[in-house]
Amino acid sequence: MRVEIDDKNMRYMPEGQPIEVGLVKFLFDNDLDVPQMLINRNLRTPKVHQLPFSQFHKRKVVIRKVDSVEDIVRVYIKGAPEYVIPFCNKTLDYTAEVKDFDDNDVASILNEVVRNEMACQGLKPLSYAFKEMHVTELEEFMQTYSTESEEFRDEIEKDMIYLCTFGL
Repeated sequence: MRVEIDDKNMRYMPEGQPIEVGLVKFLFDNDLDVPQMLINRNLRTPKVHQLPFSQFHKRKVVIRKVDSVEDIVRVYIKGAPEYVIPFCNKTLDYTAEVKDFDDNDVASILNEVVRNEMACQGLKPLSYAFKEMHVTELEEFMQTYSTESEEFRDEIEKDMIYLCTFGL
């Protein structure tokens, strides 16, 4: 993802994958300082590893350091709800406390929200999840498995915390 300045309109214009561009445009439209947010993110939480989006997996994984915490990394998944949500066994309540995420929650989101609301409106649904893990655990996985293998992906994507699904 690159963000460039459009000199005619004095506005930043994102370039890259269509979904990423759509997300950045959404943030721009809501008056957020996206270039500064991206700079701060990259300085404070550098990327450790990435599993790029693939048509087979229908999701992308990014692992980043956690700001001011040396021994923890955060694993993020973004992708099609039916390919992200099955990895989740927790979610956050309205106070941001972790709680169980059960089969009823999964069915409710996939059936009611994704299929009956978003799809009917022609929106592209995206789901997000994350988890934190110790750096030593990540390093162990990276030494045990090829980072391109399904085994590595299986270990990294286990026990995620569901964040949200929204339509673009």
